[in-house]
Amino acid sequence: MAPDPAPTRPDARLARRVARNRRRAGRPVVLTGPVPDPVPRPDDPVVLVARPDADRAGPLRVVAAVRDLPAELPVLAEAADVAAELGAELVIAHAVPLSFGEHSVGMDAALDRGRRTLEAAAARVAELAPELAVSTSLTRRWAHELLGEGLDADIVVLGGRRAGAGLGLVSRSAVRHAPCPVLLVPRA
Repeated sequence: MAPDPAPTRPDARLARRVARNRRRAGRPVVLTGPVPDPVPRPDDPVVLVARPDADRAGPLRVVAAVRDLPAELPVLAEAADVAAELGAELVIAHAVPLSFGEHSVGMDAALDRGRRTLEAAAARVAELAPELAVSTSLTRRWAHELLGEGLDADIVVLGGRRAGAGLGLVSRSAVRHAPCPVLLVPRA
């Protein structure tokens, strides 16, 4: 087994670096402080919520939180681009709520759907950026808990507003509680 690479410590300029690279690539980005103000509108471009005190040890890690495909293909594409720019590993995460499944489709079916979603997401990222180190994470917890204070990431990428709606529970929770910058991407 190879030793872990030397730990790196991204500095507080990580969010600005991501925003600068997004703009250079021709993608408009709104860079905001810890809580977006005003809340992003449906026609807004990608929104990056900075965390000036974000700091974690280890190799750079980008987490892409996905719920449904193909609606969140833009989230995967943006996460793959950011991970490639930063030389980071990409973790694609999906959560199956603790109380979901038993009374509706069944827990086995809910977990199987989560696995299929992650497999499809990983395959899509392999097409977009074959050089990226990609892993998947299927957890039994509420999605907004997955993106809270215990998140081990340098930046998290997730879907922003849906057309005609505000930020959902997961996006709002990540913006307020994630310990790292949050990149909100319009859904397809």
